[in-house]
Amino acid sequence: ARDAIGVVGSTVASMVQGEFVAAGFGIEAIEVGGQKLTSDTDIATMLALSSGRSTLTFDAQKAQARLNWLQAVESVTVRKIYPDRVVVDIVEKEPVLRWRIGEQNWLVDGAGKAIAEDTGAYTDLPLIVGDGAADDALIMINSLSRHDILRNDLAALSRIGDRRWDLIYYTGLRVQLPEQGVAQALSRLEMYQRDHALLDRDVTLIDLRVPGVVSVKPAMREDEGDKKKP
Repeated sequence: ARDAIGVVGSTVASMVQGEFVAAGFGIEAIEVGGQKLTSDTDIATMLALSSGRSTLTFDAQKAQARLNWLQAVESVTVRKIYPDRVVVDIVEKEPVLRWRIGEQNWLVDGAGKAIAEDTGAYTDLPLIVGDGAADDALIMINSLSRHDILRNDLAALSRIGDRRWDLIYYTGLRVQLPEQGVAQALSRLEMYQRDHALLDRDVTLIDLRVPGVVSVKPAMREDEGDKKKP
């Protein structure tokens, strides 16, 4: 009985909707503004789920609620403009960093949430790497913001064991930071860079994990590598 009622109900709705379309209330255009990170497919899917091919039967509130489910959407307004338009105004969350985990790249907002795939359009944002990196990245990035000299040529921040951070530079240099006392370690590193240009020296590793101790690993020269070959 329920199936029969459902078929009748949908048939009547389709007939009535068809009359509205024929009367000039069919949706001819959907205008979307403010969208950069959200895909056209996701928006179209959420709008389609709101049903209705005419402005009279289209449920704007339902469409608005469904669009708010999308990861990158901060807020959204959906309006029907009679006789034949639907206007969607989207305010998206602002990405503050990029996160690489395995083969996937994501954009992350200020709450540490992945909001969209990184397609390469935000190369100016800091890059973080590793499992669990997004959770504590903002604290680390804020700490680094006080040390402009350390951000020159910085390629990425790598999360190690979900406990501490490494700084990775485009030169191949890796700086190992401690689990505790990161702010003090960054201040010491800035002093070494300012007074001795430590980051510019021919080294591949700087270890700051032990308080009060700085260990460095010199880069291997080509002639030294040849000597070690059998």
